[in-house]
Amino acid sequence: MKKFLKFAYMILCLMFIGTFTVACGGGGGGDSASGGGFGYFPAGANGNGGNGTINPISPDAEYSFDNTKEASVSFTDGKTEKNTPTISSLESTLSVEMPDSWEITDTKNVEGLTKGNYRLINNWLYTTNDSGSASEKLTFNLPVNSGERRTEKVKIKSGDKTYTLTIIQAGFKEDPEKRGNISADKTLFEVDSLSSTNIDTSQAINSPTNFNSRKEKVKITAPNFQGELKVLGGQVLDVSGAVAVDNYRVVDLTIYENPLGYREVKIRIFANTDYIDITVKQKGAFAVGEGTEDNPFIISNLDDLNKLSKVGFLSAFGNIMLADKNFKINSDISGITSPIRLPYGHNVGNAVNTASKICTIDGNGKKLTANINVTDGNASLFTYGSGIIKNLTVAGKITATGNNAYACGIFDNSNLVGENKISNCTNEAEVTATGDYASAYGISPSNAVTNLKNIVTNCTNKGKITATYRACGIGGSTISDCTNEADVTTTGEYDSHASGITDSYNGTITNCTNKGKITASGNSYPYAGGISANTNEGSVISNCTNEGNVTSSHYAGGIVGDSYRSTIKSCQHKSGIIKGEVNEDYNYSGYIAGNASDESGLKISGCKYKKATGSTATKGVGNYEDSESGCTNDETI
Repeated sequence: MKKFLKFAYMILCLMFIGTFTVACGGGGGGDSASGGGFGYFPAGANGNGGNGTINPISPDAEYSFDNTKEASVSFTDGKTEKNTPTISSLESTLSVEMPDSWEITDTKNVEGLTKGNYRLINNWLYTTNDSGSASEKLTFNLPVNSGERRTEKVKIKSGDKTYTLTIIQAGFKEDPEKRGNISADKTLFEVDSLSSTNIDTSQAINSPTNFNSRKEKVKITAPNFQGELKVLGGQVLDVSGAVAVDNYRVVDLTIYENPLGYREVKIRIFANTDYIDITVKQKGAFAVGEGTEDNPFIISNLDDLNKLSKVGFLSAFGNIMLADKNFKINSDISGITSPIRLPYGHNVGNAVNTASKICTIDGNGKKLTANINVTDGNASLFTYGSGIIKNLTVAGKITATGNNAYACGIFDNSNLVGENKISNCTNEAEVTATGDYASAYGISPSNAVTNLKNIVTNCTNKGKITATYRACGIGGSTISDCTNEADVTTTGEYDSHASGITDSYNGTITNCTNKGKITASGNSYPYAGGISANTNEGSVISNCTNEGNVTSSHYAGGIVGDSYRSTIKSCQHKSGIIKGEVNEDYNYSGYIAGNASDESGLKISGCKYKKATGSTATKGVGNYEDSESGCTNDETI
């Protein structure tokens, strides 16, 4: 009777315990009964894989696969046995046949992935589906593991049971005991930068045909290898070919130009589970420096400036790794005839175009002399890109011709959205823009007609600025401690704006001074201001001074031509004739502001002015009911 009860108890136990069957590609050709084991089945190889059985199904079990890129798992009844071989370090997939309804309890969304609807499990393991029925496989995606062996635990809930699935993946740094089934005829290549400063500036921005390259052939020998080589490279290298010849493969190694400094790049070539490293040592276009803040790339001559422009050109195709470098100019340079591109800190195709990386140009107190004349486009010393520009003087002549053209003394990035910083720079160049709605700026564009954020600090304009539409001595979105010393003139007939610091404006101007003659001509509402031609809602001008003549056939003000719902505080007009339109009904000239477009929104406080003979202005604010509110006539300033 005891034997019978013991036998019945064993039968009942077996009814509630499951087995786990695994089928893996590659290896021997037999099934589990005839000894077929785990093997490597690379993409494109031929052969019949055997089946191996590891038989676990329990709340805590390890499921992993030795040197295979694809594996499948199914639930059955059986008992628990431990078998923990490891998934290949190469990119791999694992499919699990699931029982009943199930769900993974510890996944999260992955932003930025475009390859399917992925979910991330903890740190590195991906799945295309995190719930389903018995007929829906659970598929895991394992990315390449270039580090140490790693382990991830996945909790799967099915009915009232929760299972912990442990997945183990090998890493490149984990060397098997036996290596040597792969070799190469050459593992080291030493090449020059391959760089050229020749740039076709008429080329479409998204047509990257300016990459120079060089091909090298590598003979890979792997006697027992079947299938295709797996290569891990980088942005600077391409590997293709792998043409089979007897017991070796010939690989084409493409090395791209190096527009920066010295670099050393390694690629890893796999055959079965063996790999070999190929090293490329390449000189850079810039012989001195590393591009860091402490050791910047050195620009010594015109050729180096053209190399910088090439870096900017290449970065336009998405190579944002070029964008966060530091450059330093160590001598005066002349002969510049075309704008110098700065590197992009984003991908051109991005609809937002916000700059995540910016380069730094340190002028080191040197002077760059240019004679740039661009027809049907924008002209400036630096263009495009994202950057910090400091300690630089620009001289010569910069001209842009064409409808809606821009000309800038230092930096034109009017075609982008981003934040840039310009400090301790001086423009001595004559800057001119001609054509319908053409604009000229001494330093950089204002934010009147663009969405850019140019922070301009401690800069001076000494060059004559002339345009048909809008012109100013400085420009920018946030401007402080800047001075205009030159004449600024607009010549257009419609809505022209001329100012010492910036034109139509949204932002903040602090501690700035105009000493130049400001003239806005035309018959249709021209604006002229010593600091700003006009200000928009929310703008703030503080602690600014005008010492120049301001003339317009309509709005003219010592500080602002026309103010709309903006704040003007602690500013003063110290000298200069203010002349604007005067008729029997209105006087559109004032020593502080020529006009207040919305009197209820104008906030003026602590401002002073000194009258000048020959002015049409008589009070602080021209066309304004309370024309002396916040303004004081002080002849002692």
